[in-house]
Amino acid sequence: PGDTIRLLPGIYTPSNGNAMPILPGGVHLAGFSSTGAVHAADYVLDGLGIAENVLLYVDTPVGQDGYLEGLTFTRSAKTAIVANNAKLTLTNCLIKGINSSDSFAAGVLSINQAVVTANNSTFSNLVGRGAAGIEIHTLVSAEFRANGCRFVGNTSNVGTVYCYFIGEPQGIIYLTDCLFENNTASGSPIAWNMHGATAVWMA
Repeated sequence: PGDTIRLLPGIYTPSNGNAMPILPGGVHLAGFSSTGAVHAADYVLDGLGIAENVLLYVDTPVGQDGYLEGLTFTRSAKTAIVANNAKLTLTNCLIKGINSSDSFAAGVLSINQAVVTANNSTFSNLVGRGAAGIEIHTLVSAEFRANGCRFVGNTSNVGTVYCYFIGEPQGIIYLTDCLFENNTASGSPIAWNMHGATAVWMA
């Protein structure tokens, strides 16, 4: 825990022998360049359309926060990154071209007591309940924080950034210096397990 894995430029897929979802725990994943210039487009985790999350953080211990830097996540058929009772920070990442087949958030999903912070990252061409969302399964609060992020060309059936729950939505969303452009959102939360549901969202 706390170690860093630096990825060389390339496209990483399940067909390369890498199983998904990846459960990195407290390991930091970051792009690496010998020149010092890291561009997310050069470090791609490609789900190849399989119905699995790319990264999954579940019940990570205190002090073993996840950290992602300079990476691209694309083409999974479920939420790219899920944090469930975990803390996670994304910096200079690109999440694009994902159609969430189970209708959850296509980019990043915070569940239960998760705290996800995205810094200077881009969410584009994502289809699902939203590009980033909070889903509360128990009576606790989750957080999604976005600083200097771009949300561009996403299609949502709830909202581009949303909080969704049976009954009163419980969660905290912080948006600072973010750009929202050419997104569509219906603002129509669907029933969850045959129960009514409500949501708050930012289109």
